[in-house]
Amino acid sequence: MFSPVVNRIIYLMKRLLKPFVPEALRSIRGNTNSLLDIEVPEFVVNSSYPSFRSATTLRQKLIHLEQQNRFLIYENMRMNQLFRELIYLNDLKRGYTGSQTKESFDYQWRELPEGEWMPSNQEFLQKADEHLLEFTQIPREWFAGKKILDAGCGSGRWTYALSKLGAHVTSFDQSAGALEEVRRIVDKDANVNIQQGDLLNLHFDDHSFDMVWSFGVAHHTENSLRVLRHLTRCVKPGGYIFVMLYAFPEGLDGFSEQSNYEEWRQRLLPKTNVEKMEIIKKHFPPSQVHGYFDALSPTINDLFTYEWMEAFFRDEGFESFYRVPTQFNHLVTAVKRA
Repeated sequence: MFSPVVNRIIYLMKRLLKPFVPEALRSIRGNTNSLLDIEVPEFVVNSSYPSFRSATTLRQKLIHLEQQNRFLIYENMRMNQLFRELIYLNDLKRGYTGSQTKESFDYQWRELPEGEWMPSNQEFLQKADEHLLEFTQIPREWFAGKKILDAGCGSGRWTYALSKLGAHVTSFDQSAGALEEVRRIVDKDANVNIQQGDLLNLHFDDHSFDMVWSFGVAHHTENSLRVLRHLTRCVKPGGYIFVMLYAFPEGLDGFSEQSNYEEWRQRLLPKTNVEKMEIIKKHFPPSQVHGYFDALSPTINDLFTYEWMEAFFRDEGFESFYRVPTQFNHLVTAVKRA
């Protein structure tokens, strides 16, 4: 016996194929394997290039489509990586998308400070240092007295966690609204140096920090490769880098999630920040509004494969990689060779 869903699919397939293979369909009594092995002609239109197309089975067509899809996905990955390199090598500007993304984040930090993983959530804030230790797998005692750059700090949740661990933190972001939030949450006696600036033109000297931390930032910048190169050069030999970057999807859940994000982004594209916020508030619970605005409002949302990341960081002199296994996106820690 087949489930109602499978029976419905079989019914629809039979109905679709009836004009083409009526004799074969009459011999089928709900056998999915038989259905897949029916020979069907090539579906062509009058404008198709004239060539011989032999009949084939549905099973063969599905296998063919799967292999075509695999090729297109990997070709998309390759073009994504090539595009990233072309922007870097030619110092290309992304005009509207770059300015829109910066404005979106400045609005976000000023108008949407609350969220499940934001400093407004005291339960999260008090455990932020534990999350950080879990993400990096670095011993707690290592952090005391270390110089750490929080690159693209936002409202300061990880600056707070790093200072709580005893580090000397430079909290760096392009958004004045974000840095106001940092000043609000960090202890006045904490070793935190707050600076406003652009990661595309990071002014710190090479080998300035024992650790560079950047959570969910480079994929929103006009030139992600340039930003990542700035971050890697700032790490001392023997020091750490931690980055979180959006992942190129894998598996059904990943593609479904990214497809939903892309549809939302396209539909919200002509809206103002205020309009986007009101729409998102109608569709998501209050604790998730900040997170969804973060994901859906910016127009720059680059995707990375883990393989590209490891190859890039190895080329920049890093080793001993640790990737958080339970996260959909890439949370990666690596050590710079001494």
